[in-house]
Amino acid sequence: MKIVSGAETLEIHKGVQFVEMAIRNIPIFGMEAFEAIEDPRVTTCSDGNLYEWRGKSLKTGEIVRFAVCDGATGYAPKLYPIEHPLVQAFLQLEDRKETPPAKETPPKPAPEPEEKPAESAPRHEADEKPQPDAATPAPPPEARTAMPETPQDFSTERDGKGFTLVNHLTGKRRQFVTEDGHVLVDDKDIDYEAIRRQFKNCHCLDTKESRYHFGIWSHFKDGINALSWTLYPDGRYFEDEGGFGGDSNEEEKVYCIVNTDFDILVPFRPVKDVKEELRRVAEKLRGKRL
Repeated sequence: MKIVSGAETLEIHKGVQFVEMAIRNIPIFGMEAFEAIEDPRVTTCSDGNLYEWRGKSLKTGEIVRFAVCDGATGYAPKLYPIEHPLVQAFLQLEDRKETPPAKETPPKPAPEPEEKPAESAPRHEADEKPQPDAATPAPPPEARTAMPETPQDFSTERDGKGFTLVNHLTGKRRQFVTEDGHVLVDDKDIDYEAIRRQFKNCHCLDTKESRYHFGIWSHFKDGINALSWTLYPDGRYFEDEGGFGGDSNEEEKVYCIVNTDFDILVPFRPVKDVKEELRRVAEKLRGKRL
């Protein structure tokens, strides 16, 4: 089915892959690839036909609902076919960044034969493993929640503005945002002072509202992950189809760190480098010095 989005006209049907950009024609500001998991449903609205379907993120496995009204494409998501030249050029650039140059490894000298005492017994792999010490304290509960990084182990559910995390290994579920956009976290899980110190558009913070976007950052590597809460979008979010009405402000977004039981380990606050923050928290949970 041909659908006119806020960027390109593209074919949407079950199994097709497509890309959403945060800012039209500028993938560096944010781009995510999806696969449609169903054919679009068509209903008639006041502005024309409304096309709705769900897509699965190829990066995180998150299920996202898409909606495009052919009479209001200025408010539609900015979608592109995955084979679009702009998309392919950006993906190739990212692949080159993530692939380190090959290094030549000098050959290792052959090890000298080791003399073993005649009376020594054969060693087995089990002998090399450290045995538990009764005097060693057990790791804290939050450090024992680490699970394999498998996208199928975790999923997200969205209903309207609602956002729920599901752990399929343990059956644990936690709703973070209600269908009408209310953020279900305690005040202790929000660093109000740090957020107000850096950001000026704090209406969604004061009302605990998810008006723009609430999502997951990546997989649960090392048993932890980051959740993002957009308090105020990039100024271009308000542009109309002709590119007018936008502003020059940057996106205002905060993050929290959760474990596989979906407990909030680090409260929502501004984070410059989410990957580095996750690494620091993982080291702390493993008992390493930050």
